Amino acid sequence: MFSVTTVFKTFNSSYFHKKLYSISFIKSYQASYSSLPFNSSTNSDLLLNQNLQSNQQLEQKKSVVLSKSRPKSIRKVIPKSSHVSFNTISQLQANQIPITMLTAHDFQSARLLAMAAAPKLKMMKKEEEEEEEEYEPGIDICLCGDSLAMVALGYQSTNELRLDEYISHLKAVRRGIDSVRQRPDDWPGEIEYVYREPLLIADLPFGTYEGNSEKGLETSLNLISKGRIDGVKIEGGIENLSLMKRLNEFDIPVIGHLGLLPQRIAGEGGMKVQGHKDFRKAEKIIENALTLIRSGYLKGLVLEAIPNELCSIIKEELNQDKIKDDEDEDDQSIFLIGIGAGQKDLDGQVLVQSDLLGSLDFIKPKFVLNDQNVLLSSSSTSTSSFNPNLNLNPIKSSWDLGQRLIENYIKLVRLQRFPDLNGLHSYKMDLNLLKKLEKKKNLKKT
Repeated sequence: MFSVTTVFKTFNSSYFHKKLYSISFIKSYQASYSSLPFNSSTNSDLLLNQNLQSNQQLEQKKSVVLSKSRPKSIRKVIPKSSHVSFNTISQLQANQIPITMLTAHDFQSARLLAMAAAPKLKMMKKEEEEEEEEYEPGIDICLCGDSLAMVALGYQSTNELRLDEYISHLKAVRRGIDSVRQRPDDWPGEIEYVYREPLLIADLPFGTYEGNSEKGLETSLNLISKGRIDGVKIEGGIENLSLMKRLNEFDIPVIGHLGLLPQRIAGEGGMKVQGHKDFRKAEKIIENALTLIRSGYLKGLVLEAIPNELCSIIKEELNQDKIKDDEDEDDQSIFLIGIGAGQKDLDGQVLVQSDLLGSLDFIKPKFVLNDQNVLLSSSSTSTSSFNPNLNLNPIKSSWDLGQRLIENYIKLVRLQRFPDLNGLHSYKMDLNLLKKLEKKKNLKKT
């Protein structure tokens, strides 16, 4: 089943709303729906007509609420029933709201991901808790990554994935995202159904782009036309600059990927942390990141399995660039996404969905919050019922559990509680290496 958020939103004609209903209206809705059954095959509109005396009374309640004061700490920048765009991402970044990114590999995982944006209604004991819990619902970016080779198809590495296989999965993911446009049959008729279609990003698979810009362009166009993706992600550094430039000539959005590169693990001897002990590797990551970002070819950059200190150095350099180029008002900052990397220095986080849900017993990365008890303890008090007075914390199916875990991943990222600030989900740099990097940075300044 589906549920409704703690707050009801009104939106202006642009992407982003500026109004929020007060807690009193929430309570009035809870009372109105107290007699609705948990499962019902009856039309929702008829049930609502039985429980609400009239639409006129409902509108009167709304007008009273809108005349009252709003919560003090409003951070909402939620687009109304629309496809998230790169402009949406820029708005989130400008408002210092962490970006949420998650993978999907088929129809079911994509729908599960996209439905996390549907409004939920939860019981609140204190109004203070309501303000504390305010955060942006929904996943901003869906990555149908080549990691599906390992977690969905059982291959030993991402390099075994064929392009035709990948396109089939991309099509399924797109259908899953598109499916949220249709309002569920049992959705209450008087409650606005707000869906949110995330951006869909695809990797350029191994062997389909390396060393040949025209081949990479052909692959990208193939993924766009058949998989209906919104952009491509490319593993690697400055060796891909010519390809990135070529894609920009065709207005194809590009996201970079540095640090641990799954397509190149053979040369690294496996999935290992990058740049935490070796000076040359750390320096190369920094130089590649800054070169790619300063090229102007990227929308964003994923940093995987690198120490927090490297993220801080890269971010600090970019902040200095912003100070120098402050006169350029049209400049849009490139967003930095971490996976096993960064804390508050980056603009968002990404995880593989199967890692988050713990659906594979043999893949348990350190940087994944895979303790389901932690997630469930911080979850909303009602997720599966339109009537919060009937059931608290109902988990009736694996779908409910998946929704709960994804919703709370969103919550923890938005509120900057994930990754853990104490380093539980990230990596540390060797102290001597850090001193060398700091010394080199200071020499550059002088």
